[in-house]
Amino acid sequence: VRDGFNGLLCKSHNAQDLADKMMAMTMLPDSALQLMGECGHRKMEREFSDTLVAARYLEAIRQLAHSATDLAYSPA
Repeated sequence: VRDGFNGLLCKSHNAQDLADKMMAMTMLPDSALQLMGECGHRKMEREFSDTLVAARYLEAIRQLAHSATDLAYSPA
């Protein structure tokens, strides 16, 4: 998340900061919320599409399979 661009960041494990950011969201004009939502949606499409996630999984599986093959054939 880019703070203020496609969402608001809050401090980890800090309920008060989360509450503050939630209140801040309620104060934003509808146009700003709409734009922030659109920016977040574009980021998700660009970085986490089904096709991209599947390709990353397949690559990870290939790497694991290759590593397992290397281990199976390496001398002890």
